[in-house]
Amino acid sequence: RDLHSFPTRRSSDLSQQLKNKQRRRLAEILDLPQILVDTHMMAEGGFNMLQAGLKYVTLTQRGFGVCAVSGTYAEESKIKHRVLWPLPEVMGLDNPMLENERPKPGPPLVERKRIAKEALYAHPDFKPGGQGYGHLQPMPGARIFVFLGRWVKQKGMDYIADIAEWMVQTHTNLQLAVIGPPGDSFGTYTMLKLQTLAQNRRYSGRVKVLPLFYNIGQVHPDVKFAFDFCFMPSRDEPFGYVDIEFGWFGSLTLGAVTGGLGKVPGIYFLPSNVNSSIHICHLFKRAVEKAMGLSERALVAIAEEATRYAFPVESWQASLLELYRLACSSGDAAGTDCSFLEAEPGIRELFARLPVPALPRAPRRDLGAHVGVGMLESGPVPFSVDTMDDTCSVGVASASLSFSVEPGGERHQEEMEIREFIRPEVADSSIHDDVERLVRDRKSTRLNSSH
Repeated sequence: RDLHSFPTRRSSDLSQQLKNKQRRRLAEILDLPQILVDTHMMAEGGFNMLQAGLKYVTLTQRGFGVCAVSGTYAEESKIKHRVLWPLPEVMGLDNPMLENERPKPGPPLVERKRIAKEALYAHPDFKPGGQGYGHLQPMPGARIFVFLGRWVKQKGMDYIADIAEWMVQTHTNLQLAVIGPPGDSFGTYTMLKLQTLAQNRRYSGRVKVLPLFYNIGQVHPDVKFAFDFCFMPSRDEPFGYVDIEFGWFGSLTLGAVTGGLGKVPGIYFLPSNVNSSIHICHLFKRAVEKAMGLSERALVAIAEEATRYAFPVESWQASLLELYRLACSSGDAAGTDCSFLEAEPGIRELFARLPVPALPRAPRRDLGAHVGVGMLESGPVPFSVDTMDDTCSVGVASASLSFSVEPGGERHQEEMEIREFIRPEVADSSIHDDVERLVRDRKSTRLNSSH
């Protein structure tokens, strides 16, 4: 047939570029002149509010003063996002963590973990018949892995779903709890796979899936002590408060060194491509193997160090002041008047203070310009991990030792690992299509059974 006989779609339907009428309506909503929207808020044909701020900083401060919430995320963003390319630099400033989020003093860590695990096993939601799917039964010597948060692509939830059965099948003393509401097709994909796993009698008592918003604090005030490892295989993470929150409760992060992750001791892998399921699942499995291979002595020692890490507000303020000074000096060179900063009593007081020396960095990649506030409080002699016999892809990060090594390994071994994967590498659209198909099939099955 003649190709011209097929119906065609307008170009505006095939892209996200805004036409003049759409930009005019957008300017009315923002109560701004359209010329301002067209000139300073458009990037590659689409609306981008960040573009206006960056242009303002470029005009008034020669591009200095743009800051991200962590040093590593600043470096990654400068490379990844085109709107940031014209800037001379993007500085990194790790967020602070308020000390009132830290657990109250109590018994030794081992005892607190025992009490928390007993409370977790005894709670109705984690016993047979509770909310969600599956349950956790008391298991002496078990190591509990948890994910707590939204189930979305950014968090790498599909990677957890892909290796979950391998984890419980390979390690008989491993228990898994995945908690949070699905937020996109990747979350639904995760829910469907983990639901089937939790309902498998072979793994009864070892998998708990709660696909909903759940207040974990209602189980026990110190319930986070019950978990030995916290999953964070994120594709992208600007800062990541979760690793600090769980680290303060003696639960080590197991995940990717991406964005702001890697601030506290844990088991980390350094991905080359966060969107390759084959690559990530390979590294993810090796990280789990490393976690399960840690001796109890090593696990407790690293967990105790994680509880002592601090991200004080005072250090964050001092680092922020340094960035203000940089922006002011660069702005003055461009003719910008920064006297308004001196007019504020609080800022005058900050400027009058003596510079605070840089704090020791938490274990993480050493990337470029970075003002960090992670520090280790005074405590026992730092524990040195002696179990790292294979550091070609993953590593244990403690206060004194950190491995973040490029992935590698023999090709034959990698091919053997690849054959074990549950899902081949697919495009995002394929995951979405598969989820939609599974949901439709389940609905039709229920309808047929009702008739």
